[in-house]
Amino acid sequence: MKLDDPMNASIVKELLLPGIPELQSSTENARKKVLAIIQKLLAQQPIVPAPPPPGMPPMPTQPSIAPEPEVDDPVLFVQLLREWMGGKIGMRSAESNAEGYENVKAYLRAQMQLAAPPPMPLPPGGPSEGQGETPAGGPPPPAGKDTMGPPPNAMMGGAPPQ
Repeated sequence: MKLDDPMNASIVKELLLPGIPELQSSTENARKKVLAIIQKLLAQQPIVPAPPPPGMPPMPTQPSIAPEPEVDDPVLFVQLLREWMGGKIGMRSAESNAEGYENVKAYLRAQMQLAAPPPMPLPPGGPSEGQGETPAGGPPPPAGKDTMGPPPNAMMGGAPPQ
């Protein structure tokens, strides 16, 4: 058991800070919301998209309840959903209510897409710009040669430092 586990937020709050009902926990609020959404998802079926054109892969099912990325933390929701699905109640639901459980899985997939980091942008001019080229576009300097030029004092007629 981990104290910082989101599924334990309400227990930790009650044990460590009893008698302070006005204390709010965003993790606890998220846990309650996820559990309420799961109950609704279990009572419904996932949305099955239309068959794709020939040669195209089938589209995955969509959840009957759309995520709210402006409100919810998708990383936390993914963690809470996975913990519920891997727990006793989730595993029982998978056996007794396959369509409802598939709806929960579809909701998890939607949250996972929101939680994924955006792809790294390509550098201007494409992926090969600036790789393996010299600034002037000429041949690379000979191995072991200083490409920075002479030291500043050599340019003023002074002797290099010893």
